Amino acid sequence: AVDDDLYWNSYLQNQAAFLDERLVLTVGLGYGQQHYNDAPTRKGDVTPNASLLYHLTPQLAVYTSYATSYSPSDPTREDFAGNRNFRPETGVNHEVGVKYDTSDRRSSVAVALFRTERQDVVTQDTSLGPVNGNGNIYYLQGGGQEAQGAELNGETHLTDNWRLNATFAYLDASYGAGAFPRPVAKTPEYSWSLFTRYDVTDGPLRDLGLNLGVVWQDERLGGNGARTAASPDPLMLPSFFRVDAGLHYKFNRRWDASLNVANVLDETILVDGTTGANLQVAAPRTFSVRIGCTF
Repeated sequence: AVDDDLYWNSYLQNQAAFLDERLVLTVGLGYGQQHYNDAPTRKGDVTPNASLLYHLTPQLAVYTSYATSYSPSDPTREDFAGNRNFRPETGVNHEVGVKYDTSDRRSSVAVALFRTERQDVVTQDTSLGPVNGNGNIYYLQGGGQEAQGAELNGETHLTDNWRLNATFAYLDASYGAGAFPRPVAKTPEYSWSLFTRYDVTDGPLRDLGLNLGVVWQDERLGGNGARTAASPDPLMLPSFFRVDAGLHYKFNRRWDASLNVANVLDETILVDGTTGANLQVAAPRTFSVRIGCTF
């Protein structure tokens, strides 16, 4: 049998500028619900957010932000007794940062420091065995996760039609309680990416665009579980590189098309798994075509 559920959310946001537009204030509210066929409706909390940006100079700005989140649970997940419908996960994020744009607006760099706290996190449990009485992987709820880190982002236009973007992130994450607070599942400590795009602006290939990207992630704990006394040596997934590429062509003002290739080098990338018997591998080299029309 297939269980259907419906999730909807609404969002309201407003932005205002002060002091000759040097100070920009943004505030917003969100709300959502999840409706099940065989369980009570989950009503989300109102999730407020706010950010404040101040231009110290026309090129240099500092900002701070506060955001809350509400994530409904996966209705197919079960605990050891076979029960479903875990409580929604909630979270709070604080961030401060600084951004600098060159006077010609061709390059920019931004640095951000952040801290995130999540409650009612659902994690895979193996303390009572590999599967529950239904033969399914089972989960446990009630713990929290904390993470703090830094992110560096830079972008530059090497020419008017050639753009380069790079990011680097450091993340220190831990479970809020328990004898083994680290590592947190599926959370690399270090990661970086490099993307570039070139658009042909004249000649027979005018309106053709090419993009290339490289993504790297550090090793990370597999599955949704944590190190426990019953599982003191969880499976660590190795670090990986992934190369993506694409072609884009604009036929006219309304029609465009693109060909994207993910995992160009067809690398074997492990994305999940708690033991060698249930490893999940990312998609191999994948081609996708998109055709768009603007009305």
